[in-house]
Amino acid sequence: MEQHDVLLVFVKSAVKGRVKTRLAQAIGEERALEVYERLLLITAEAAQGVNALRDVHLEGEEMPECFRDEKVFTPFAQAAGDLGERMSAAFAKSFDAGAQRVVIIGSDLPTITAQRMAEAFTTLATHDAVIGPTTDGGYYLLGLRSRIPGLFTSMPWSTPDLLRSTLAYLDVHAYTYRLLPEECDIDTGDDLLAHGW
Repeated sequence: MEQHDVLLVFVKSAVKGRVKTRLAQAIGEERALEVYERLLLITAEAAQGVNALRDVHLEGEEMPECFRDEKVFTPFAQAAGDLGERMSAAFAKSFDAGAQRVVIIGSDLPTITAQRMAEAFTTLATHDAVIGPTTDGGYYLLGLRSRIPGLFTSMPWSTPDLLRSTLAYLDVHAYTYRLLPEECDIDTGDDLLAHGW
């Protein structure tokens, strides 16, 4: 089986009222949808610059337009379950297909670049995991060079404790990891202001 690198991109269908719901509480559903569509474009453009297979895992019914070119992106439906179960299934699919290194990103980071993703893949040559932390206690990127059982189980998803809990699990089980520079993703009105949007 030929080994390769895989970039996993998790996205949602761009539907008003179903994306950026926390942000919508501050700026309204219409504006929140506009922000999400802008973030999708940034993510898609950055992903195209990465030397890896690009698998886009969709939550919803309609793939966002910027990810529809199947010469560039391979579409998949996200698995059922909570975020951890869906991420675990995506990593498993890639490793089962022969992936050597797998990096996952979402579509909430306005500062994501191809260079940052490439740095993550390079880091996995010498570490078991690589993580891009966010200022709210989560992470915008996670990379693995093999399965890590339990990493996606019973984690405090969408809370300020996610990064701390993830690192604690890696430490307890003696996995090596490196942290990338911390970034601020866009989930709230304050995040939007912080980026000057």
